[in-house]
Amino acid sequence: MNKRILLIDGDNRVRTLLKHYLEKESFIVDEAASGVQAIRQYYVHGNFDLIVLDYELPDISGLEICRYVKHSGDVPVVILSARSEEGDRIEGFRAGADDYVVKPFSPREVLLRIQSIVGRMTGACISHVNDSSSSEILIAGIQIQPGARRIRVQGNEIHLTRKEYDLLYLLVTNPEKVFSREELLREVWKSPAKDIYDRRTVDTHIKRLREKLTFHYPEGIEFIQTLWGLGYMFRSPEQSLS
Repeated sequence: MNKRILLIDGDNRVRTLLKHYLEKESFIVDEAASGVQAIRQYYVHGNFDLIVLDYELPDISGLEICRYVKHSGDVPVVILSARSEEGDRIEGFRAGADDYVVKPFSPREVLLRIQSIVGRMTGACISHVNDSSSSEILIAGIQIQPGARRIRVQGNEIHLTRKEYDLLYLLVTNPEKVFSREELLREVWKSPAKDIYDRRTVDTHIKRLREKLTFHYPEGIEFIQTLWGLGYMFRSPEQSLS
């Protein structure tokens, strides 16, 4: 399946140039010329494989858009910026950027960076699937199929982002174990760098995961429990492997 990219830049020439290169490599490209348009596109579609984002948009800071994306999902973000100072690059990575490209840039280089990130994401997903047990996990009204990374609640399939699924799977397969936010960042986000991901990232993903679990199954709100000052753990009245 062709990968879908959201291209956000206030300069029409930049969007046209990059779109040309990306579409030649069979990417599907959606465009946004401002932060408001970008958030609308992201909110309505929400199925992007990667976002290319201008640091300086005409209405909303690109860093704010990046933080919004990272706190609400797991889409890789490549920041484009005329700011080349080390401090600016650090701020970009602290906001959650997966890569930072300084303007003016070579469109071929941007394309290669995008292909590299998409390739790593796809490879990580395949590796995770192959390493997973094929046994189904049944918890009350929740059914997890690790081999297919599929979740059903009361028979209804729910759609989780990569990180939401990994977070749920880690908690479910370690019942009654308390994970601190820092531990979840290391285990799920695979990064010990606290200056890139902050603890609010975990809280946001837990909140969204609870909402998705309880949409079809209100009792599911009790499964992921918060232990104030300690972290999160999974607890259910019954758990079985088939």
